[in-house]
Amino acid sequence: MENLQYGQLPQEGKFNFEFTDSNVMIDDIVGKNVSKLEFDMQREDWCAPTLQIVRFIDADGNFTDRYAEGKDGVVEFYGGDFTYNYSEESLSAWYTEVPASEVKVEYAPYNTNDFLPIEVENIPEQDFMPGFGTYYRGSLASVGCPSENGWFDVRIKLTDASGNYQEQTLSPAFWIEANVGVAVVNGRITVCGCENPTIEVYSTDGMLLRRVGATSLDASAFGSGIYLVSVTDGSACVVRKVRL
Repeated sequence: MENLQYGQLPQEGKFNFEFTDSNVMIDDIVGKNVSKLEFDMQREDWCAPTLQIVRFIDADGNFTDRYAEGKDGVVEFYGGDFTYNYSEESLSAWYTEVPASEVKVEYAPYNTNDFLPIEVENIPEQDFMPGFGTYYRGSLASVGCPSENGWFDVRIKLTDASGNYQEQTLSPAFWIEANVGVAVVNGRITVCGCENPTIEVYSTDGMLLRRVGATSLDASAFGSGIYLVSVTDGSACVVRKVRL
């Protein structure tokens, strides 16, 4: 660790580092940022890619990490595989960058480690060099699993062509529909975040198909298609659209 302070590393071997910053509190929830790096000093390119400027916005471009629905949210970030360059002749230094060979973005209900993919794409006109690198953007519309407190973690991993990588986990990262989640799990419609829920399942034409006072119901008897699920807990009521 003392060597790292001065940029000194051994000239051979594969290195794995994991740094955890637990100095985070959001809405009385303990948060953390976990950084993992792996690189091999024996490779010609041994530098791991770098992730930069992760942020969450709404559909209008306003900075926020809280959304009524997943479709209202967007994650965006910069990153890439940077190379340090130095010219003794001009005594100048600069970085060049190529995009990471693999970009993987995932989400999970807060503190569960049950990660699922988020699709992101590069928007070339937003790339910024010399500066922060390649720009990526993805919708949170695919976030469909339940979360007991409405918060979700995000994990972003950049891997370069040599196999070096950097992975960042933000916990929590964004919030959707606090306290109530509805999902289809192993053929059952399941809700979480409610103490005594009543679940009602409707067809898309409004016909009540089933009502139970429980946190889940067997949906295997329903045919494939779209259904409306109403969850009532006391005076609170939410309606979700699910696909079976």
